Amino acid sequence: RAVARCAATASQLTAAVLVRERARVSAFRRLGFVANEPWASAPRVEESAKKRPAAVSEAANAMGATPSVTARTPPVGMAEVLERLRRYQDASRASGTDAPEPLATRTASVLVPLVTASSCAAAGDAGAKNARRDEPRVLLCTRSDSLSSHAGEVCLPGGKNDLGESDVDAALREADEEIGLRSDKHDVDVVATLPPFLSKGGVSVRPVIAAVKSDNFVPVLNEDEVKETFTVPLESFLDAQGHSHRDWEFLPGQVIRVHFFERDARVVWGLTASVLVETAEVAFGRKAAFRKNPPGEGGTDIQSIRATPGDLEDDAAKEAPRPRESKKKNRGDVASRL
Repeated sequence: RAVARCAATASQLTAAVLVRERARVSAFRRLGFVANEPWASAPRVEESAKKRPAAVSEAANAMGATPSVTARTPPVGMAEVLERLRRYQDASRASGTDAPEPLATRTASVLVPLVTASSCAAAGDAGAKNARRDEPRVLLCTRSDSLSSHAGEVCLPGGKNDLGESDVDAALREADEEIGLRSDKHDVDVVATLPPFLSKGGVSVRPVIAAVKSDNFVPVLNEDEVKETFTVPLESFLDAQGHSHRDWEFLPGQVIRVHFFERDARVVWGLTASVLVETAEVAFGRKAAFRKNPPGEGGTDIQSIRATPGDLEDDAAKEAPRPRESKKKNRGDVASRL
């Protein structure tokens, strides 16, 4: 009888422990959901869970999330971002990779204008009022609804290069024409250029990154081309929150990942999204919290594809993925060029 009582007591204690342990595992984990890691396999998720710091919030633990690097590191201000970008440019120049060949015969340039949250350009934007004064933000445009192409989409200021015009000169000229940003008047400091990206229309697009040092700059819009401007935290393009993707066969046998970001009631996607992800990776010295390219054979990106005449037909370009319609937004709110 004594042995039986001991066995019964042990069984009860074991059951109680199991109940407590099960209570610690959220319904999300029991159902197999993993926050912000849709591509991860279960073993990878368990491995990442072991590496989580102790200071993770209980809400994040309940979802089984691995916290973003943003949450674990001190805030990065504009001065540090610009210093990283300058070092990147110096390294590119030293290695001879600062003047890459275009990816197509037609060329264009876009400006990536960086402003602080305290600047006039960011006044009225969501989050800017309560953000750190030196938070790096990127100035974006919404194209006019009257344009024949890319109407109502969000993009960076820019356009096609004139004959013999450099990428930097073209980007600065277009920014002046579209939003009244003048390099001499507003103390525009070009800090880096990225390798070109190939648009769905077969144009080689070179990003030029510049700091707008004048906090008094207020965009003056060319209403024939630009409907509005707004700013978004640059670092947000490294976060998985509000991010989604669709994989698309850009050319036969070459599949790219088209990224979509919901930011400030708008969707930034396509080429502009890819440019901002790479800019943010250089500026903040860390990788994005999501996979940039499709896995497997044929997976590539629009910086690795070269276009020859006839590669990209107009009909094929029309099949490119677009943001899904939202009940809260109209077509005029969706975003950038690919």
